Amino acid sequence: MHNIIFTKETVQQFCTLTSDPNPLHVSRTFASLNGFSDCVVNGALTHSFAVSIIVSDLLHQGNIVILESKSSFKRPIYVDQQVTFTVSCISSHLSDSIQIWRVDFKPAISSSQSAQHHVALHSHILTIRLSHEK
Repeated sequence: MHNIIFTKETVQQFCTLTSDPNPLHVSRTFASLNGFSDCVVNGALTHSFAVSIIVSDLLHQGNIVILESKSSFKRPIYVDQQVTFTVSCISSHLSDSIQIWRVDFKPAISSSQSAQHHVALHSHILTIRLSHEK
């Protein structure tokens, strides 16, 4: 497990780079008026982060093609909220040339909090093809 905080600056830069005009990501007032306690991190940002983690880990092994990507957003991740993420290869086939990877983002919790807080906020599953040719 690793910790990460998606800062206000990171979210703002991502919104600018992707031309995302949704005020839910950058306006506390708008977020509050729509039932959220703070600005919400873009699902596309956590997905991009997940892809970059997996690709950077595998790039030295050869060429990578993302065959499929599935994401679920069960609860919001808020700007400046500390979360943990885990990365795991959950399946591999054809001599490891086809791999399925999962990245889960969960709230960072203290040991005194109950297990119900361990629900993944965002999950991303990527099926990749790895070619060992460079």
